[in-house]
Amino acid sequence: MSQHRIDNEIYNITVGWDTRLHTFYALLFERRAQDGLQYKDPSLELGAPREFQDIKEFANIFEQETRTHGFWGIYISNELQQTLEQDRINANMKAQGFSPEIAEFLRSQATNE
Repeated sequence: MSQHRIDNEIYNITVGWDTRLHTFYALLFERRAQDGLQYKDPSLELGAPREFQDIKEFANIFEQETRTHGFWGIYISNELQQTLEQDRINANMKAQGFSPEIAEFLRSQATNE
C-alpha cells in the first residue's frame, strides 16, 4: 500500500494504491478551524475494492468528487499520477513474486515498446 499527501492548508488529503483492495484510494479530512486538527471521520473517501484501477479515471473522479462536495482547487497533479501508477505497477510485480531487478527490467521493456 502506498500513501502520498497532497499539501493543502485546509484539508489533510492522502491518496495511494491499496494492494489488498486492488484500487487507488483517497481520503480527505477537513481541519477544524479552532485548532487545526483534522476531524475524526473523512469528509470524502474513495476506493472500494477494485473500484479504481486506472489512474486517469481515478484522478478525474477524485477531482469531480472534491468539487461536488465543495472542496475547490484540489486535484492530483500529473507528476503524482505517474508516481501512483508506478506504485500500482511495483505492488503488482511484488505480489507476483518478481524481484526488484526483474520488475525494473520489465518496466523498462514496457516503456520502450
